[in-house]
Amino acid sequence: MSSERNRFDELRASLSGLLARDASSKEELRDWYLDARCVLESLTEPGGLGPAIPEMIWHYLADADMRSKDPTYRDQQEAFLRAFLALMKTGEVPSEAAVLAFLKEAKAR
Repeated sequence: MSSERNRFDELRASLSGLLARDASSKEELRDWYLDARCVLESLTEPGGLGPAIPEMIWHYLADADMRSKDPTYRDQQEAFLRAFLALMKTGEVPSEAAVLAFLKEAKAR
């Protein structure tokens, strides 16, 4: 398995894990950010997937505190991340435009 494929699989697993976690207490939020920082480091290391990652994913990794205060923002970010993860099943890192189109299509159903 290639290094890029490993990074892809690790990213998908890490994002899925972050999405599933509760970050409502200060301790949970701190731990969530520590794990998000590991994802950020992996994305920005040489050969990382960072250049292909949509801007909304970067915001997701940085905005847990804002999501805890604003349910509408949380719902928007989590919907985007769920769509991103669903599209990752194709084996490619989806673009922001692809995720937004997926969300629009899902909403129309």
